[in-house]
Amino acid sequence: MGGNNRALIYRHGIHHGLDKLEAGKVLMFWVDKNKWSKEKIKPSRLIEIKPKYIEPEETEVEEEGETESMKTEEKIKEEEKIETETKEAIEVPKDNKENNSEDNESKRDPRLDRIREEHKLLSERYMEMASEIGSIQGSIEEIKREIEDLRKGNADEVMLDVYLSQRGLLTLPKTVKELDERLTRLEFSRFEELKENLETLSNKVSELFGYIESFKEQLSEISVKLEKLEKISLEKEVNEIKIESNLDEEKQFLEDLKKIIPEAEYRVVGDKVIVRTSYIKGKERFEKYRELLKENGYRFDPNTREWYKYLTAREEKNNV
Repeated sequence: MGGNNRALIYRHGIHHGLDKLEAGKVLMFWVDKNKWSKEKIKPSRLIEIKPKYIEPEETEVEEEGETESMKTEEKIKEEEKIETETKEAIEVPKDNKENNSEDNESKRDPRLDRIREEHKLLSERYMEMASEIGSIQGSIEEIKREIEDLRKGNADEVMLDVYLSQRGLLTLPKTVKELDERLTRLEFSRFEELKENLETLSNKVSELFGYIESFKEQLSEISVKLEKLEKISLEKEVNEIKIESNLDEEKQFLEDLKKIIPEAEYRVVGDKVIVRTSYIKGKERFEKYRELLKENGYRFDPNTREWYKYLTAREEKNNV
């Protein structure tokens, strides 16, 4: 049984290490074990669901009296509905949002929030302008009908100009042109911001690939070094086996040598056997001692006055 409910905290108290708790871990009190323990929490993954946009089916027969303004309003409502469904589809579940709030806040780039906010404002402004254009189109349809009524009543040109000035329609082309220019600027600014964000993202991706290539080179160097270490380790093991095998044979020779020349002493240093004697009585015995060592591959070192031999094959220098 485990869990940090209120009753257990009142009964057993809060752990002293709560302030130093690492990110992604929680303290759990186990009642059956009567002790605290740190448990790691796996962060849940955010899943984005992008619903497919389905074009509405066009009706073959339209109702009589339907105007362009009504079509525009229906289109705006349909776009708002799709936007709402998209937001609901990509919304993070409450449980995941609470569990991963700290991780998401720490990992999220603040520029993304700014981009989203600007996109939201631009979308709202775009919808407002689309609504204004829709209402203007509705007014234009109404005015067209009134003008047709005037023409049917044989109204002259002066009466038509008076009517247009009263309705403020003489400046309508200018107003429509201004709205069109504003809409074009809005779309261009959105495109420029999107282009800038894509360039930033491309640079980040290039940097990431640079890091990956550098990491690959480091891995290659490490692999080469590991191969060298394995080779050295293998050579060392082989040399140790050779030393043990050769040392057994060499010890037998040295024991036989001591039987002939009791004054001879030897010692083993690594893979090197050193033979030395302080004094040998008799020239014949000394010559015999020297010949035996030479026949068995020993070398004389004039600096230390010692005879030596390596148990493993290696290049000899300055031998006498």
